[in-house]
Amino acid sequence: LISVVGRTPGAAKLQLAFQGTCEGRRLACVVTGGTRGLGKAIVERLFLDYKLDVVIAARNESAGIALCQRLTQHLKKESRYTGKEASPPPPRVLFRQLDVSKLESIDRFSEWCSSEFPQGIDLLLNNAAICPLGGSKDVAEECFKTNVYGPLALTQALMSEVGQEKRRNTCKHVVNVSSGEGELIFLNSQLAQQFEQCAGSPNPQEVVEVLEDLLRNFDTSLEYAHGPTPFYSVSKAALNAITRSIAVDPRPTSRRFFINAVCPGDVQTDMMTPGREEDAVSPWSASENVVWLALAPFAKFEAEQDENHCSKDNNGDCGSGYRAEDLLYDGKFWRNREITGW
Repeated sequence: LISVVGRTPGAAKLQLAFQGTCEGRRLACVVTGGTRGLGKAIVERLFLDYKLDVVIAARNESAGIALCQRLTQHLKKESRYTGKEASPPPPRVLFRQLDVSKLESIDRFSEWCSSEFPQGIDLLLNNAAICPLGGSKDVAEECFKTNVYGPLALTQALMSEVGQEKRRNTCKHVVNVSSGEGELIFLNSQLAQQFEQCAGSPNPQEVVEVLEDLLRNFDTSLEYAHGPTPFYSVSKAALNAITRSIAVDPRPTSRRFFINAVCPGDVQTDMMTPGREEDAVSPWSASENVVWLALAPFAKFEAEQDENHCSKDNNGDCGSGYRAEDLLYDGKFWRNREITGW
């Protein structure tokens, strides 16, 4: 049993008591970009701390296989997993090659997941991203493919109704790893307004259409976003808008999955914003808040200042005996375990 304390703006502290299983089975997780940096730290935390089944989805096969071997060897040192008949059986960490910028790669990955996990993937962390310098059309197109189109396509593929008939009292969760650089204040005002309008629509494809229109009518004289990586900012703003759009309708209990975006803060990786090295934290430290949010729908919530805030009538139950939608604010942008403006 692992307990984590979280916060919501002006509200009670929430106690998350997560057992690591749902309906008697271990949760299955996918982490994109899981071979290095923040993604690697997320994989390590989910597998070693929470003992979940984790799929490392990335392009670098050798790095992925090596990480799986290292984590498996580390787990074997724990006394409860020694012997021929360990009880409970140890969690699995698997590698599967995935290039989120290519739809055919996403299709192959989704088919493999369906075969390997017949009851579906419970938790998807869309972490893979690129942050190239420059403001050319080519840079924009590559950013949009990896940071926006890929996560949306993967979400739609893995969060389908596959296996849901076998798990009626549980839901799934998608966490889009975003960035504060994607806040609308950093964008061209017209583009920011378009994203804000799209975020109010239940059709996330409208966000994609905004980006496609930008590429069709690309204007080299226009500043689309401030800073040295303008299209990283645009792509993360688009990802936030998609998160909000998917959450518009239907409700998570009929949609069968929650979706949120999270800013991990400045992290010591090769994607860190130039000039902010001094305030950056390690990937391991940054992963704590990301994983806290990721596991929230599967946890049991206790509102410390309002015991009646949770409902145990099993209406809207997310597998925990509580109405998770009462406490987890679906379709929001999070930073440091708090909802923040986007």
